[in-house]
Amino acid sequence: PRDSDLEQVGASEEREGARVTTHPRAERAYPEGIARQLFEETVQRFVEGFDAHVALQSRLIEAGRVAAFNPAQRRVDSLATFFRVLGLTNAKQVATSLLLSEVHRSSRGEWLEEDVKLCLLGGLLGREIVAREGSCDAELGWVCALLRSAGRLMMGRILESDPRQAQLLSLAMHNDDITTAAMGIAPATLAYHLWRVRALPDALLMSLDVMPSYLITTSAFTHEDELLMWTDLALRLSGAVLQCGDVQSFSLRLGEFLEQESATHNLQAPDVQRMISRAMSQLPALFVPGSASEGVRSVAPASGDSPSKEIPDRSALTVSDASRLIDY
Repeated sequence: PRDSDLEQVGASEEREGARVTTHPRAERAYPEGIARQLFEETVQRFVEGFDAHVALQSRLIEAGRVAAFNPAQRRVDSLATFFRVLGLTNAKQVATSLLLSEVHRSSRGEWLEEDVKLCLLGGLLGREIVAREGSCDAELGWVCALLRSAGRLMMGRILESDPRQAQLLSLAMHNDDITTAAMGIAPATLAYHLWRVRALPDALLMSLDVMPSYLITTSAFTHEDELLMWTDLALRLSGAVLQCGDVQSFSLRLGEFLEQESATHNLQAPDVQRMISRAMSQLPALFVPGSASEGVRSVAPASGDSPSKEIPDRSALTVSDASRLIDY
């Protein structure tokens, strides 16, 4: 191609009703024909990877019709158009999220009520800690801690069958870069995409639905060190409280906890006790028995489209399946 052609910002072409945009530098590295070939090969690998999992295909196609992923409401009626409409990054993140959700559901069943409570308490304590110690909006602390807690707990349950060990593993997932390398996606981003497709427990969906969307998006993709540090502390604190069973029992261990965490904060025992008391007093309003159920089939189709029929899957998804598909 001529240099003048390569310098055009946003060089694009229409393929099957979806616009694919390439950066000028990519055009220099890969002439148009090679770039098109690589893109089509990627689409083909994506389609072939999910070929054996028909029910998951249906969920991906429905996710492709969600306005947040497809604001122009282009027609999505196959895995190939799902990939082209969402683009490489979004398609992989949404596919990874639904894949992990399917593995969690097929291998572990419904969410445990204890896990949902832990997510909500982590969010409430995130709000309390950021309001007192942070420099950003306290509501970011609430949403970010809730999303990170939900994503970590789902990953922990997938990797460990024993509930206690799974919870300990999830609380130890401090480094999002390591988690992303292992699972294909960061915990908060996982929970964000599952919120978008209505594949989280009802109590978490309702808590997120009342928040402004920009706060949820910001929290899901943040790299702000301060916010990550305070929400990490909130998740460890919520886990310690629930492991003890009640605030009174935890108060006996509070000094030990604060000493262990002294490198990350300057909080004093009375302040933490007040935070925990306020958070625990709000928890019953956010969680009621039965709200741990997951509305996995509630992705709304685009206007004018009929819902996809549920087709029996040829095989249940396993952790090894997930590992293979994440690397497609």
